[in-house]
Amino acid sequence: MSATRTDDSYDARVAQILAELGIPAAYGVDRHMPSYAEARDLVSVGMDIYGRDRQLTPHAAGRWTELRVAAHRDGIALLLVSAFEAWSINGRFSSGRSELASRSSTF
Repeated sequence: MSATRTDDSYDARVAQILAELGIPAAYGVDRHMPSYAEARDLVSVGMDIYGRDRQLTPHAAGRWTELRVAAHRDGIALLLVSAFEAWSINGRFSSGRSELASRSSTF
Protein backbone atom coordinates (compact mmCIF):
# COMPACT_ATOMS: atom_id res chain seq x y z
CA MET A 1 0.00 0.00 0.00
CA SER A 2 1.30 3.49 -0.84
CA ALA A 3 2.19 5.93 1.88
CA THR A 4 1.41 9.60 1.65
CA ARG A 5 4.34 12.00 1.48
CA THR A 6 6.19 12.91 4.66
CA ASP A 7 9.80 13.59 3.59
CA ASP A 8 10.57 17.33 3.40
CA SER A 9 13.78 16.82 1.38
CA TYR A 10 11.81 14.87 -1.25
CA ASP A 11 9.19 17.59 -1.37
CA ALA A 12 11.96 20.16 -1.86
CA ARG A 13 13.45 18.16 -4.77
CA VAL A 14 10.04 17.87 -6.42
CA ALA A 15 9.39 21.60 -5.92
CA GLN A 16 12.75 22.42 -7.51
CA ILE A 17 12.07 20.24 -10.56
CA LEU A 18 8.60 21.68 -11.00
CA ALA A 19 10.03 25.21 -10.81
CA GLU A 20 12.67 24.32 -13.43
CA LEU A 21 9.90 23.07 -15.69
CA GLY A 22 7.78 26.16 -15.11
CA ILE A 23 4.99 24.10 -13.52
CA PRO A 24 3.12 25.92 -10.75
CA ALA A 25 3.94 24.60 -7.27
CA ALA A 26 0.24 24.07 -6.53
CA TYR A 27 -0.37 22.07 -9.73
CA GLY A 28 -0.98 18.74 -7.96
CA VAL A 29 -2.87 20.22 -5.03
CA ASP A 30 -5.14 22.23 -7.33
CA ARG A 31 -5.99 19.03 -9.21
CA HIS A 32 -6.49 16.93 -6.06
CA MET A 33 -3.48 14.76 -6.88
CA PRO A 34 -1.98 13.42 -3.64
CA SER A 35 1.78 13.16 -3.30
CA TYR A 36 3.15 9.74 -2.42
CA ALA A 37 6.53 8.64 -1.14
CA GLU A 38 8.83 7.17 -3.76
CA ALA A 39 9.20 3.43 -3.50
CA ARG A 40 12.44 2.38 -1.82
CA ASP A 41 12.08 -1.40 -1.58
CA LEU A 42 12.09 -2.60 -5.19
CA VAL A 43 12.57 -5.96 -6.91
CA SER A 44 13.37 -6.76 -10.51
CA VAL A 45 10.50 -8.03 -12.65
CA GLY A 46 12.58 -8.55 -15.78
CA MET A 47 13.09 -6.62 -18.96
CA ASP A 48 10.57 -4.31 -20.54
CA ILE A 49 9.89 -4.15 -24.27
CA TYR A 50 12.88 -1.82 -24.65
CA GLY A 51 15.34 -4.20 -22.98
CA ARG A 52 15.57 -2.25 -19.71
CA ASP A 53 15.52 -4.07 -16.38
CA ARG A 54 12.39 -2.92 -14.57
CA GLN A 55 11.55 -2.84 -10.89
CA LEU A 56 8.36 -2.80 -8.85
CA THR A 57 7.56 -2.93 -5.16
CA PRO A 58 7.47 -6.52 -3.88
CA HIS A 59 3.66 -6.42 -3.63
CA ALA A 60 3.22 -5.08 -7.19
CA ALA A 61 5.84 -7.52 -8.49
CA GLY A 62 3.90 -10.43 -7.00
CA ARG A 63 0.66 -9.27 -8.59
CA TRP A 64 2.43 -8.70 -11.95
CA THR A 65 3.82 -12.24 -11.84
CA GLU A 66 0.38 -13.69 -11.00
CA LEU A 67 -1.20 -11.72 -13.84
CA ARG A 68 1.42 -12.86 -16.37
CA VAL A 69 1.03 -16.51 -15.33
CA ALA A 70 -2.76 -16.35 -15.61
CA ALA A 71 -2.56 -14.63 -19.00
CA HIS A 72 -0.04 -17.20 -20.23
CA ARG A 73 -2.42 -20.02 -19.28
CA ASP A 74 -4.98 -18.36 -21.55
CA GLY A 75 -2.48 -18.02 -24.40
CA ILE A 76 -1.90 -14.31 -23.87
CA ALA A 77 1.56 -12.79 -23.61
CA LEU A 78 1.72 -9.68 -21.43
CA LEU A 79 4.60 -7.34 -22.18
CA LEU A 80 6.02 -4.89 -19.66
CA VAL A 81 6.13 -1.40 -21.10
CA SER A 82 6.78 0.78 -18.08
CA ALA A 83 7.48 0.54 -14.36
CA PHE A 84 8.73 2.62 -11.44
CA GLU A 85 11.41 5.22 -12.16
CA ALA A 86 12.79 7.53 -9.52
CA TRP A 87 12.82 11.23 -10.38
CA SER A 88 16.54 11.27 -9.67
CA ILE A 89 17.45 8.54 -12.18
CA ASN A 90 14.94 9.08 -14.95
CA GLY A 91 17.23 10.35 -17.71
CA ARG A 92 14.39 10.86 -20.16
CA PHE A 93 12.72 13.19 -17.68
CA SER A 94 15.89 15.19 -17.16
CA SER A 95 16.69 15.43 -20.85
CA GLY A 96 13.10 16.43 -21.61
CA ARG A 97 12.98 19.30 -19.14
CA SER A 98 13.49 22.02 -21.72
CA GLU A 99 10.81 20.55 -24.00
CA LEU A 100 8.39 20.28 -21.10
CA ALA A 101 9.22 23.77 -19.89
CA SER A 102 8.42 25.15 -23.32
CA ARG A 103 4.97 23.61 -23.06
CA SER A 104 4.40 24.76 -19.46
CA SER A 105 1.92 27.40 -20.53
CA THR A 106 -0.63 24.58 -20.80
CA PHE A 107 -0.39 24.02 -17.05
